[in-house]
Amino acid sequence: MRSPRIPRTLARVSLSGLVVLAAAATTFGCGSGGAEVRTPPPPPPATSAPEPQPEPVVYGARPRELTAVVDPRLQEPFEPGRVAGTVAVYDTGDGVLRCGDLERCARGHVPASTFKITNTLIALENGVIGSAEAPLAWDGQLHAVEDWNRDHTVRSAFRASCVPCFQQIAREIGESRMRDWLARLEYGNQDCSGSVDFFWLGGPLLITPLEQLDFLWRLDAGELSLRPETLAVVRDVMEIESRDGTVLRGKTGWAAPPEVEQEVAWFVGWVEVERRRVFFATIIDERAPELDLAAARREVTEQALRALGLDV
Repeated sequence: MRSPRIPRTLARVSLSGLVVLAAAATTFGCGSGGAEVRTPPPPPPATSAPEPQPEPVVYGARPRELTAVVDPRLQEPFEPGRVAGTVAVYDTGDGVLRCGDLERCARGHVPASTFKITNTLIALENGVIGSAEAPLAWDGQLHAVEDWNRDHTVRSAFRASCVPCFQQIAREIGESRMRDWLARLEYGNQDCSGSVDFFWLGGPLLITPLEQLDFLWRLDAGELSLRPETLAVVRDVMEIESRDGTVLRGKTGWAAPPEVEQEVAWFVGWVEVERRRVFFATIIDERAPELDLAAARREVTEQALRALGLDV
């Protein structure tokens, strides 16, 4: 018995027609009413909440526009430490400019190695150095400080307070650009006459503790019209210590006869505590003969700041 013949119209369903029929079968079900089944749209991508932005630092008025007040607490560490000098402090937390000894706070001295802060930013702004890791080759001469007798980077030279390294930087900056930048920055008495690689060590450049505070405030507050990259490098190399959300940035300096008539030791910088800045400039101009100035200038500073209630 022959099988029933399939009509040619059904036998000739093309492959494309099968695809259409299959698609239709997935769209319409076999249940009651042939209800349409729709695939729900994918959920929108999850978006994380924006991170809270830190509150801006409150810098207050420029220190030069304020009148310094005498605060005896700032002088208390000197006599027990067997040194004489003073500390000037500008606390943006209360906006008060304080000084232990007003006469000393207004007396100019060579900045010595505290000028490395300024030397670094001038070199960065003029392309003499490009970063904190820029190499500084040893000059091949033997120096009294052993750590100066090697190659450095800007960062390591800053921390070692390598005088010959920064003398070379000053020579590359040149007298004309150095004079122009000291005027722009209103740095001390702005006098860089004489030798371009010695004026901050033996004079004639002089700066007072109050002028040091004013310069550091303008540096950190962005009032020196520096490139952001310059400020970032200078702040980076100035960092001494960071703990529990408190950052200490600064630089020491020391000058003694025969380069200058009177021995002076500096420690300048600032402490960052959240939105607050505490700028300080300590100078020691007398000491017991056997005293280690390297330790004394920081100890006196930290004791003075603790007397003001700052945990350093």
